[in-house]
Amino acid sequence: MSPVESPITQVSSTTQPALSNTHSEEEHSGTASDDERQQQQGLPPVLTLELRGEQIQISRETLVAFPESILIAMFPNGLVLNGGEQAQVDFDPACVRMMLDFFVQARTTHAAHFSEEAYLAETALDNRNIASAPQHHPLFTKPVVIVLREELDYYILPAQQHAKPSTSIMASLKTAGGHYLQQQNQVFEALLRNISKENNMAEQHLVDILCKAGFSLEDTWNYRALEPKRTCISSLSLVHLETSGPQRRMATAQKLMMFYGKPARKCWWDHTCVELMDMQVRLWARRTWTLELALV
Repeated sequence: MSPVESPITQVSSTTQPALSNTHSEEEHSGTASDDERQQQQGLPPVLTLELRGEQIQISRETLVAFPESILIAMFPNGLVLNGGEQAQVDFDPACVRMMLDFFVQARTTHAAHFSEEAYLAETALDNRNIASAPQHHPLFTKPVVIVLREELDYYILPAQQHAKPSTSIMASLKTAGGHYLQQQNQVFEALLRNISKENNMAEQHLVDILCKAGFSLEDTWNYRALEPKRTCISSLSLVHLETSGPQRRMATAQKLMMFYGKPARKCWWDHTCVELMDMQVRLWARRTWTLELALV
């Protein structure tokens, strides 16, 4: 997808969170890769994340391989270690466990199907194309995971014929509205509705590419949950993009490589009229999608 045709816009690279130990305050210079290595070296080999009251131990290598959009959500101000190897993180531990389990499964599948020699024989690479060989191409060295995340902020507007609800009733309506939207858990349902309304071919192209990469129009979110004390629902879906074996999707993978290390976003509004607590309300939703490719 070209930048003009794409229905999504890239997140600024300045939003990347710093992964560093607060005890290291030296200024870093040199290339970006040197900075990243120095930041990683400032982290202990194993960290304990305090995720809303639940502790999860995670290796440094696994953490720095997390999708950038997830790291930004987990550490908006950078990873802060206060006098030890434990960090307080306002993020749902269920989402982290889901990602860790998925990455293990993706690595196992990748190891079972990856065959460097078979690929070389099949493509008959000559000396001029040796730079494209698997040992040089990131798509062949690690499992490729497509990361699709949705942040849904919603708003409740009671119909005009109803008297203004009290604060307690309004709070209950917001809770009921959140549960209603949480149950609408098909990944593409809202976007397809928007495409049908606006006849947006760029958005349809995005859906087509994701379905070629391994998604299905009937997919539901791998993870979908209400954020505590907020009228917001966070959702996440992961798909292992096969780049080896019989289900290899190399052409699609190469198109999606533009999102590796560069999360991209799309935001739109939609609304519906529903009955909640015997009251007609308008339920407005602001959906923000983030798409990226991760090598895990």
